[in-house]
Amino acid sequence: MEFYGCTSQGGVNNNKGVIFKYQISNNTYTKLYDFDTPTGASPWGNVMMASDGNLYGCTNSGGTNSLGVIYKFNLTTNTYTVIYNGSFATGGIPYADLIEYSGATPVNEIDKKENVISIFPNPSQGSINIQVNNFTKPTTLILTNVLGQEVMQIPITSSALKMNLDLPAGLYFYSAASSSSRSAIRLVVE
Repeated sequence: MEFYGCTSQGGVNNNKGVIFKYQISNNTYTKLYDFDTPTGASPWGNVMMASDGNLYGCTNSGGTNSLGVIYKFNLTTNTYTVIYNGSFATGGIPYADLIEYSGATPVNEIDKKENVISIFPNPSQGSINIQVNNFTKPTTLILTNVLGQEVMQIPITSSALKMNLDLPAGLYFYSAASSSSRSAIRLVVE
C-alpha cells in the first residue's frame, strides 16, 4: 500500500514543500517533487489521486501571480504541471482540498414524478434511514465512492428502510437506478 502527500515546508527550494510517496510494506519515504516559487509553493490541503491516476492539489503561494496554483503531478512520468494560476480577478491563495466530479450525472436534479430518496442522518456513523417520497415502484439505490466506483446496491421496495452500512468512513454519492434524471447526492460516513 502506498500513501501520497505533500508538505508545506522543506525541500531543496528554500522550504517551499514537497510531494512525497510513502510505501507501508517496506517503510520507504520517497520525495517525488520539490515545490518552487515560479510554479507554486507551500501547498495547503491534501494531494488527491484522481481517477486518471494523476495527483492534484493546490499551493497557497507562488505561481505566475504569487497567489498559488492548482497543479497536476503525473506519477508515470514524474511530471509536474500547473493547471491554474491564482489571480485577484478569478481567485487565489486556495486553502482547500480538491474533490473530483466527473460531470456525468447532474447533482440535485430529481424527477419529482418518481421515487424521491433521502438518507438521514447525513453525516452518518453507518446506521441510516432511507425515506422515499412519492414511492411509485421498487428501485435500487446505488452508492458510489469519490472515484465513481460502485460500492453498494440497496434494493428499495418500500417508502421507508433502516439499515447499517458496512463502509469505511468517507464521502459517497447515492442515486436511484430507475430514475430517468439520474441524480447523485452526497452521503458522508464518519
